[in-house]
Amino acid sequence: MNLRLEMIAGLRNAFGVTKVPRLARVVLPAWQADPHKDAEFGLVVLDDGSAGFFYVWLGDTQEQIQRQQPMAGLIGLPALELADLYLEDDPARRALGLGLVNALSQCHFRRSGRALDTSRDSIAELQVEQGDHFGMVGYFPPLIRRLRARQVKLTVIEKKPELVAREAGFVVTLDPAELRHCNKVLCTGTTLLNDTVDDILSHCAAAERVAIIGPTASCLPEPLFARGCDSVGGARVMDLEGLSDRLARGERWGPTVEKYVVCRD
Repeated sequence: MNLRLEMIAGLRNAFGVTKVPRLARVVLPAWQADPHKDAEFGLVVLDDGSAGFFYVWLGDTQEQIQRQQPMAGLIGLPALELADLYLEDDPARRALGLGLVNALSQCHFRRSGRALDTSRDSIAELQVEQGDHFGMVGYFPPLIRRLRARQVKLTVIEKKPELVAREAGFVVTLDPAELRHCNKVLCTGTTLLNDTVDDILSHCAAAERVAIIGPTASCLPEPLFARGCDSVGGARVMDLEGLSDRLARGERWGPTVEKYVVCRD
């Protein structure tokens, strides 16, 4: 089954006949037309206080959301019904749909009493060691610097042709098939939005450990575990109003958000 369909089906099964929260508001980050900034995150808030992140592509999705206001007539409707936006082709509506999926997942975690382990580190779970061939989906400069300093062989999968590079022990490529050489792989949560996650994971069958991390990966982890992921790292909101203020001002999230890791084992 397509991952997006499976996510929606999993939520419907999780909530069953119980009361489903309704959409309360959508919080957008401060508009910053910065060509050097790849992304920002918005927030979907439900009427029970549950919140979920969605990815905003600057110059595209965020602009569409601000111009079209696609959620304007949907405030107050059941969030599970609106989560079907995740199945749409329009990038802005699909992004908002993923935010709803994440918010509903957080609601389910809380209602079910599911513990979210905040003591673990998403990167540490991969147990990166010298001698590993590390695969990375998405270009994360700070992590790349750390791994190269430790002389870890590194292959990065990117969508931007201008980042392509190849030198001893370090490859940046557009071809996800290069991941077949990697024994440990880290994926960004944006793979859940652009329909690349199944293709990416199909090239990781030989990897010892695979992780998907990021605010947009704050969803039900079971569909990802079924596809070969070993851990899923997400984020939960600890101070909703504080985070909303920080988003509006374009500030770092700080203690308003807490990261967690869910492991398959």
